[in-house]
Amino acid sequence: SNSACHDDANPSQNLWRIAGIISVVILAEGYDIGVINGAILHIKRELALSSFEVALMVSVTPLFVMTGAPVGGWVADYAGRRAGLAMATFFLFFGPILMAASPNFAFLVLGRSITGVGVGCGMVVTSTYISEVAPAKMKNKLVGFMEVGLDIGVLLGFFCNWALLGVPHDWRIMIALGSVLTIVLVIGLLFGLVPESPRWLFLHQNCNEGSAILANFADKGEATEVAQAWAQGPRRSMATFGHLLWPWDDARLVGQLAAGLVVG
Repeated sequence: SNSACHDDANPSQNLWRIAGIISVVILAEGYDIGVINGAILHIKRELALSSFEVALMVSVTPLFVMTGAPVGGWVADYAGRRAGLAMATFFLFFGPILMAASPNFAFLVLGRSITGVGVGCGMVVTSTYISEVAPAKMKNKLVGFMEVGLDIGVLLGFFCNWALLGVPHDWRIMIALGSVLTIVLVIGLLFGLVPESPRWLFLHQNCNEGSAILANFADKGEATEVAQAWAQGPRRSMATFGHLLWPWDDARLVGQLAAGLVVG
């Protein structure tokens, strides 16, 4: 269901409620970054890993972040932002579970790879979703909120490292707890607490439903103005993977990629 928010709640409350639910993806990403730093020595000792295997285990996650980001963007474009969020949640739930249950190095790397896909997907979809539901005056606040959420996730990972140190199967419990965070978003998606992005609905010619959802997140005047602009404006142009790999014939895309590299 896409009817997530109550009409009697004000747009700001609806927006912060949605941001709070979605932020668990960011928390889970930060938690993975933090917890692996404290768990890695215990993993190396218990599974008798070499230094090369430890390096591979750590580096495989960023590698698959690069895979998860474009795949998550593609899913969010063609199936909807809710589908993209569900995909990120799926990988961020099962990745840590597989890592925690790993009997050997191969399963550990597989779990880390799955988690990396979830992180990459989550980074793209959450930022896209928030940018599409937030009024202009709230965008900066929500971007800052998400950044703080990432830092809190890292801190939470460090805290669990400290709190669980020395208990039986300590590193397995530390890592498995990362899956618990995603349950909040699972509930939000299953019970319709997270609506589809109104921008995505407009792009797919579902303007009535998009307008109804947009009205829950913006004042009436702004919602009407944005809805009219989306309905009358040109459809968004799409870039293929081929364009991204060889963009030199498209001056606009080259400029966008260059700006992304400078900002990044």
